[in-house]
Amino acid sequence: MTVVLLTPASGATVSGTVSAVAQATSGYTITQVQFSLDGTVVATTPFAPYGYSWDTTQTANGAHALGAKAFDITGNTAVAVANVTVQNDAGTCSAITASNYAHVQAGRAHDMGGNAYANGSNQSMGLDNTFYATLLHQTGPNYWVIGACP
Repeated sequence: MTVVLLTPASGATVSGTVSAVAQATSGYTITQVQFSLDGTVVATTPFAPYGYSWDTTQTANGAHALGAKAFDITGNTAVAVANVTVQNDAGTCSAITASNYAHVQAGRAHDMGGNAYANGSNQSMGLDNTFYATLLHQTGPNYWVIGACP
């Protein structure tokens, strides 16, 4: 059994909406192909041609692993991975300094166990209260990073 990622090619730089297409072969019936991004399943399709539409603007710029895992009726599996770089136009940078509490309330961060974490990057910002302030900048939709704009 084999699976091959036809697009995007490993080593490619991608942006916008990308068609991820896989080809799976087996001596038995293929039951499904799962597509994953950095190890998390993002789409499953039972029908050839196996593919899904990836909106890279919802993914942080940088290196990512796009995977395809094929399954056949007997339980055999095969995996293919393309290492790609997402590079979307950063546009204008939005940077905000506020208390960690204010960042959580505004949806730029979330609270876990009394600590604030930047949405998207999950970087620890320290205690979630009004006494600690953090500078966050936005690098994508609902993706915030600690520090000033690049």
